[in-house]
Amino acid sequence: MPNKQRKFAFGDETMYIREHTYQNGNTAIIAEDTQGDIYAVLSVNMPGTDWLPSGIFFLKDWSENESIAAAFIASGLVAKAKNVMPRNSGFISATAYIWADEAELWEDEMATMYQGEDTNDY
Repeated sequence: MPNKQRKFAFGDETMYIREHTYQNGNTAIIAEDTQGDIYAVLSVNMPGTDWLPSGIFFLKDWSENESIAAAFIASGLVAKAKNVMPRNSGFISATAYIWADEAELWEDEMATMYQGEDTNDY
């Protein structure tokens, strides 16, 4: 059964979020319907991002995911991960997101780690 702690509305459906891990350790985000069936993979594992901390993921918000990703963002569950630059691969660009309830902690952690440095490149 999907993790019912995080859920959002998508049209007339309720989507439940299940968090997984890609083989390289990056966070994978799956949207499941009320029956526990996979509806969409909301994350994308971008090349060269093995350094991402747990809980930060790149959102797949193009192609068939465009409308569900928009609903996911609008739900307020996630926020853009500040100081993590978008990643490009081929013709796409993916933006990094973090759980909204963890965003402030992430920003504090980054400020402590890189105190006095310009973190726009991280």
